[in-house]
Amino acid sequence: MRHLFLDQLDETGIIEDPVDLHHLSRVLRMKEGEEVSLAYEGKIYHGTLKQVEKKRALFEIGDEVHIKPYPKITLYQGLAKGQKLESVLQHGTELGISSFGLVRTDHADVPSVEKKKERYLRILKDAAKQSQAPKIPELHFYSSIEELPLVEKEIFFCYEKEDSEKISVKDFQDVAILVGPEGGFSEEEAHYLQNKAKAVTLGQRILRTETAGLVAASIILREFGVL
Repeated sequence: MRHLFLDQLDETGIIEDPVDLHHLSRVLRMKEGEEVSLAYEGKIYHGTLKQVEKKRALFEIGDEVHIKPYPKITLYQGLAKGQKLESVLQHGTELGISSFGLVRTDHADVPSVEKKKERYLRILKDAAKQSQAPKIPELHFYSSIEELPLVEKEIFFCYEKEDSEKISVKDFQDVAILVGPEGGFSEEEAHYLQNKAKAVTLGQRILRTETAGLVAASIILREFGVL
């Protein structure tokens, strides 16, 4: 069953996103009466396509779908080169990360990524549709680690120099993961973060920046019993 995100929900569900409209009408060639899964503001409903117009698609809304509890995970990711950030956003969304903060660090030799915001948001939405998530993850940009809010109840700083302390979660409703860029955090940044978060190891091997956050999230999900 196709999973779609509504732009409006009243008595009728409405999709107005031009990209989504083109996809469902021209690529998927969905027909009136076809059943779908519809997400809106963190909830999922059974739905049926009623009509596809030029600028919108209308859906009949059915019963709400029960969703099992899922941990709230924020990933603060140091900027990385090439398509690595896109990989983090895509696969992190598929895993269930609920919010991403892309942060410029001392070792991040990467041009501004804010100009790619629309592309990143599309990646998040497509990954959320594919994985049938109830909500599209949030996306934020930070120019330094000092700008990070770090208000989560449990904050884990993935640090290659930590050799014993592992991720162990008590409160799954508000967890943050901090991952450095290629080359890791600088000594100054590491010192700052050690006063704000719990430094943890992800094992004996040094992981790539685009891998570390996904591994950390998987550990948390495993502890929660999702994986």
